[in-house]
Amino acid sequence: DYEPEATDFAKMAEAVAAAGYSATPSQSGGGKSAGAALEERSRQEIVLWQNRLIVAVVLLVPLMAAGYAPHSWHIWSRWVVLAIGSVMQAYVGWPYFVGAAKRLRHGGANMDTLIALGTGAAYIDGAAEVFTGGHGMSLMDGGMILTFVTLGKYLEARAKGRASLALQKLLSLAPPIAQVKTGEQVTQVPVEQVLPDEIIVIRPGDTVPLDAVVLSGQSDMNQAWLTGEPLPVEKQAGDVLHAGSINGRGSMEARVTAASGKTWLARTIELVRTAQESKADVQRLTDRVVEWFVPAVLVIAVVTLVAWSFRSSGGWQTGLSCAVAVLIVACPCALGLATPAAVLVGSGRGAENGILIKDAGALETAGRLTTVILDKTGTITRGEPRVTDVIA
Repeated sequence: DYEPEATDFAKMAEAVAAAGYSATPSQSGGGKSAGAALEERSRQEIVLWQNRLIVAVVLLVPLMAAGYAPHSWHIWSRWVVLAIGSVMQAYVGWPYFVGAAKRLRHGGANMDTLIALGTGAAYIDGAAEVFTGGHGMSLMDGGMILTFVTLGKYLEARAKGRASLALQKLLSLAPPIAQVKTGEQVTQVPVEQVLPDEIIVIRPGDTVPLDAVVLSGQSDMNQAWLTGEPLPVEKQAGDVLHAGSINGRGSMEARVTAASGKTWLARTIELVRTAQESKADVQRLTDRVVEWFVPAVLVIAVVTLVAWSFRSSGGWQTGLSCAVAVLIVACPCALGLATPAAVLVGSGRGAENGILIKDAGALETAGRLTTVILDKTGTITRGEPRVTDVIA
């Protein structure tokens, strides 16, 4: 929470960086540029995790084959296991180690910490086993974990991409060009350059580029994207037009009332973008649980190491193997990986059907909205926003 007029964004970015993250100014107004930036970011994330997943799967097959090779091949197969395991740890596991290092540098821990510790411990244990004549089975464990966790990251990135379909549909509503009238001359001007109080011409079949008030002319206007009305509405002098509405058979001249980043359409796009990028309450709860879960697993691993080192005949080697097992079992924790994907898939499926669902707290920060609530019988009622409200 901040006061925009009294905020030094450079200092805000420094504070975010000090917490272990990065921040850059977003495109203001929620217009096409903001939507395009969100789409590009989503596409890059999908490609990133897709490439890592492909490499992980391609390497996991020969890793498993070499790990379970006949005993007569043991002399060379264990070195193949070590080589492939090293490549997987360096390339596929790199994002998790970077994330864990950032959190550690700022005194925190998250799921990346567990993944890095679990797979790192498996790699060290497997490599030590190979150099002492063993087969390095822990290297296969680490490779399988990296593959499965990366698959989860890829599916989560895909879910984010599907969830942005609603935003792309909204972005496609407004045309990029407006017909601006200056004196008796009409010129085509990009909507970003059109200022309030300028006069625009809306011809038959045109899509309204900006919010405006009709000055002259008469036509029927399809504004279903905003109101849900199935039939066009008659518009004449003095009536309000909203960007994204489709003109019928008449021609009109209208005075622009809002710049491209301030229209109802732009504000709706900004609401959808905020909904997609913000966290639901269940995700915040998961984050709080994970903050305690990671240290708890580390404590259990240390206790396991000490207990088995003193109480078993194998000494510290048995203790280390048991501690590694604890870290390996805990690191793919579904709590921290599946919850964001489940929320995104649910909201994305709703968005594909024209339903935007968000909790009341997010609505309060998004601005005033008219809330339409559908009860179990399909009757439309009105009321205050609740967590389960459907926003139309």
